Amino acid sequence: METCDEVAIQFQAFAINMYGLMDNIAWVCVLESGGALNPLKIGLFKRDVEPYLPDELKDYVGEPTPLTWFNEYGKAYRDSTAHRIPPYLHSRAYTTEEGQTYQDLDRRASVALTEAGRAHADVSRALGLMEQYEQLVQEKETLGSNSLLVALSLNGEDPTPPVYLHPQVLCDWGLVSCPADT
Repeated sequence: METCDEVAIQFQAFAINMYGLMDNIAWVCVLESGGALNPLKIGLFKRDVEPYLPDELKDYVGEPTPLTWFNEYGKAYRDSTAHRIPPYLHSRAYTTEEGQTYQDLDRRASVALTEAGRAHADVSRALGLMEQYEQLVQEKETLGSNSLLVALSLNGEDPTPPVYLHPQVLCDWGLVSCPADT
């Protein structure tokens, strides 16, 4: 679980930095051209910045792939990380059978823990139930596999489909390396 939390934190930093890099490129283009825009109007994909972009970069950010990245992924992950619930990497992924087994073990563990609390007068029984509880928890931890999906929110006002972590990071890097090279 700790490793998943660490990966999620690194992904959150990566998402913010990807978006920040795009903003920084826009700032450099505006300032190097002697422009003076309201800071809220500066962003690589904002119309007010277009006149300050080199032609090659202007062409690149107008292509469908970067626009789609920005509108459907980059902005959503940046805004979520900065203002709402950051991207979440689930600690485990379960098959249907593993999910059912997990729920059964969880139910049995809960019963053992509740009964141990009620059996406080009988120390031997309470200790046996606590041991049973710990065995069930350990058995739950053996189920599933590492999750490869990062999600923002799967429901609510702005549901966002999860993305596969590794391919998305590679795509993000490839997307940013193009304007950085121009």
